[in-house]
Amino acid sequence: MLLSLSLGLAALAWMRPAFGAPDDVCSLFGQRAAIVNNRLYFMGGNYSTEGLAAEVGDEPGEPAANLYHLELDAQFPVEQSIPASALGRQPIHENETLAYNMAFTSTGVNRNRAIWTINGTVYVFGGDYRTPITRIAAYDTAVGRWEEVEVAGGAFNIGQRQNPLYASAPEAGFGFMLGGYDPMVSGMIRFDASNPDNLSWTNETLENGSSGIEVPNLYSGAMVYIPAGRQGMLIAFGGGNFSTGITEDGWAESASDWLTIYVYDIESHTWWAQQASGESPRYRLNFGTAVSASPDGSGFHITTYGGWLGGRTSRAYEDVYVLSIPAFVWVNATPTEPAPRVSAANSSYGRSILAGACHTYRGSQMIVLGGKMYNKAIEWWHGTCGDGFSPTRVLDLSTYEWRDTLDTEAEYRVPEVIYRSIAGNSEGLIGTIPAAGFADPTLSSLLHERVSATATPSPSPEEDNDEPETESTSSTNTGAIAGGVVGGVAGLTLVLAAGWFLIRKRKRQKLAELGAGEEPTSRKVAEERSTELQGGPLSELGSDRSPMVCAELA
Repeated sequence: MLLSLSLGLAALAWMRPAFGAPDDVCSLFGQRAAIVNNRLYFMGGNYSTEGLAAEVGDEPGEPAANLYHLELDAQFPVEQSIPASALGRQPIHENETLAYNMAFTSTGVNRNRAIWTINGTVYVFGGDYRTPITRIAAYDTAVGRWEEVEVAGGAFNIGQRQNPLYASAPEAGFGFMLGGYDPMVSGMIRFDASNPDNLSWTNETLENGSSGIEVPNLYSGAMVYIPAGRQGMLIAFGGGNFSTGITEDGWAESASDWLTIYVYDIESHTWWAQQASGESPRYRLNFGTAVSASPDGSGFHITTYGGWLGGRTSRAYEDVYVLSIPAFVWVNATPTEPAPRVSAANSSYGRSILAGACHTYRGSQMIVLGGKMYNKAIEWWHGTCGDGFSPTRVLDLSTYEWRDTLDTEAEYRVPEVIYRSIAGNSEGLIGTIPAAGFADPTLSSLLHERVSATATPSPSPEEDNDEPETESTSSTNTGAIAGGVVGGVAGLTLVLAAGWFLIRKRKRQKLAELGAGEEPTSRKVAEERSTELQGGPLSELGSDRSPMVCAELA
């Protein structure tokens, strides 16, 4: 009783009268967002405005059926309510069914979607369909229009698919979604939008798509894209892990250890489990992420912010940790000064429901959109306007300081807190070998390659193919190595031949005209033929019950 009274008095002390106009947005959470052409697009979730949430205990409101956007310029609102005049709105009409269902969702299912951004189009997956469908919603940012698009390969759009891990691979034209629940699902969907007129997807399970370790079955964690390897790689960690088993109540038996980092190579469809070192959170759900690249190209830095710690010590956090790759070292980069609206005297504050809410701006800053504020396990902020919460924040990724403006000219430099731990300087890192060694030599090699601007998608492996043979990339490490050897030998042969002909020309001064021959044949890309898995579009691990993800998703 005394604890509840104390928290209530503290909350009242933290409140303030509405400062902005009545329609200014002062609180939001559960959105799915994406940055396209210097705009931050977002939809769904819950919102509160200055005029509707000025009292303690007010419930946040459901959104209107809009696709919202904010311009990423010098006037981007930071550490303040979002002015109604700055908030762009693209109405979504009821006849645009899939997009409408995604934008206009209730509190209980406001995290049941994934957003992929490829070639200026925003693709939105999800919508609580108990009967599988083959369509998803797509928004063309160039013309400002929604449409429902057919995707070949199977009816994979099913269920609420709450809290999945997802990422876009823009160079290759792919989107990926891993795990999630309700129904609980395994495997990963690979969405191919490299040809907008021929969309397709496949379920990347161990038996029909990927190789290496078993596909991790995570939820409420993070999966990010880095332009390493030939077509890019995915890095997944954190969250809950259904692969360890499921309790009678529908929970995952354990959270995913942050020292086990799952790495997926897009070209070879291969998963590895790489061991990390350093100081990291032990377990965490629903945190935000942003990715930066060293100026000299030597590595990548994945910044995480906030999130929820489950179990008996359930609470939200306000801390910042960084995973440096390829060394796979965790560094505690929590700012010495808290975010401007978070009291320095109270370290129990934290923000959660940040999955999909944090985005990298030009590699140099993390934009935080919304989230929920907590005092330990108590939901401190529930749609109420006050000085303790801002719907937008900006974290400088070069200094790990919270900013009150968005710097549109900032360039990324490796922070001192990172290169002090790994060796190097502000341009890049010297230490690039994990303390535990690499999980596989091929992984080491790929992490030191960089994606070219003309990366080309590779086909999904297929068990049978009656079409004429075409050269494709093997999904095994042996195939990848063999392909590299063959390519290297072919290249060396061409160089030697050119030198030989040059010498002959110089010696004879007049070379007989050579017959015109074909140019070396470039790698042919087999046409992907997506097939639906046996036993249904996605493997269900349990009933249709919605499992609880700690206290946060109650």
